[in-house]
Amino acid sequence: MTKAKIAIVDDEVDFLDVLQIFIEDDPGFAEFEIRFYSSGQACLKEIREMDYLLTDVNMPNMDGYQLIMEAKKIHPELKTSVMSAYGDDLNREKARRMGTLSYFVKPLDFDVIRIHLSSVFKSL
Repeated sequence: MTKAKIAIVDDEVDFLDVLQIFIEDDPGFAEFEIRFYSSGQACLKEIREMDYLLTDVNMPNMDGYQLIMEAKKIHPELKTSVMSAYGDDLNREKARRMGTLSYFVKPLDFDVIRIHLSSVFKSL
């Protein structure tokens, strides 16, 4: 069985560290290969290898929406979702127009994310 490759991008390194520990300790995420990136630029270097991108919206240099646009130029079939501390309708609508699968509001509910990912990749 092929593991889906998931890229998670957030510029807050402390948040990424906690997220990585939580995901690695949760056996429900074992069906995925998850890589963590602290910038969109770092993620783009490996985006061709990824099946799914979960990115924070508010990041310096390249925000999550810009990252999705650039990633889709390289990998048009890439599945994407965003996460943000802001759950306002404007951001949700922008993400929806970009074709994202989901909009997660921080603090993240890891059970919801795991169930979402499992449903997206149930055919692998």
